[in-house]
Amino acid sequence: MRKDSFGDPIVLIVIKYTSDRVKNMRLKDKRALITGGGSGIGRATAILLAKEGADVIVVSRSPEKGGLSNPLETVKIIKDFGGEATAVKADVSKSSDVKKMIDFTIENYGRIDILFNNAGVGSFATVTELAEEDWDKVVDINLKSVFLCSKYTIPIMMKQGGAKSSTLHQ
Repeated sequence: MRKDSFGDPIVLIVIKYTSDRVKNMRLKDKRALITGGGSGIGRATAILLAKEGADVIVVSRSPEKGGLSNPLETVKIIKDFGGEATAVKADVSKSSDVKKMIDFTIENYGRIDILFNNAGVGSFATVTELAEEDWDKVVDINLKSVFLCSKYTIPIMMKQGGAKSSTLHQ
């Protein structure tokens, strides 16, 4: 049986989020952009927001990637209980990719109501052993991506009448 990054069977996630989707729908007609939505907190957030009625855009550097981080699996879980979700490929540490991700969302969903900056990476080495390139990757994904996604998304959200943005690092 496939398990998520917490070690829980994926089937339990589906069961947990199917029963009360139609009852709540507090986010009906909202569009949520979630970076790092292929596993862990990002996946759980994507599923929860979809359960509440939001259309979810799951962002990943490699949507075709398997294993623990699999945004296509997140999308499948959401669609299996009747939610709307799409996986989008973007390296959120690059402004050109962030702009394309936002353009895609606006062109296909018309608006962005929720931005959840969740993408994050770690490096498991001591400071004396850590390569500069690995440090740069951590800073780019964990910090620069939050800046870029917020910089280009919040003005759009403000023009729509408000912004809900959250940043979380695992």
